[in-house]
Amino acid sequence: MLAYYATFFTFGALLYGRSGPDGDPLIETVGRRWWLWLPVCIFFVFPAGLVFTFAVRFWLLASVLQVVYAWGMCLGLIGLFRRLLSRPIRGVRYLSDASYWLYITHLPLVIYIGMLVSDWKLPSVVKFGLISTSVLGILLVLYQLGVRYSPIGTLLNGRKTRPGRPITEL
Repeated sequence: MLAYYATFFTFGALLYGRSGPDGDPLIETVGRRWWLWLPVCIFFVFPAGLVFTFAVRFWLLASVLQVVYAWGMCLGLIGLFRRLLSRPIRGVRYLSDASYWLYITHLPLVIYIGMLVSDWKLPSVVKFGLISTSVLGILLVLYQLGVRYSPIGTLLNGRKTRPGRPITEL
């Protein structure tokens, strides 16, 4: 699993800040055909991969389709989000800054709150919604109050200054 995720991480790290032969950033180049990748992956590669994954004799084909799906969706989503979110949006930027904090801290809280609600007589989907929203809310409050402008926030996202405060006063 580590090697699998390391492949995607390495791809992103190698892509970051690099330009292609035409001078365009590579991040824009890899996502240019997002309008093709996404429908092909969603409507053809995924269903075919699903069928062949459970057919014992076709494990090689299923593996290839799974790889094509994973990379096709990555490339397609990179392009789609570059297209839709190319202008700065404050709320999206905030969530982007908070995302690493959310990622590295969510699991213990999900487990704890999951244990608290496990005996509740509610449908699983409702419990999932409660756990997800409560964890997100708690961690975003902690991020704003204790992480964003702290040394932890600097470590995660680089130095931030509070609105209306010059950087020299820190």
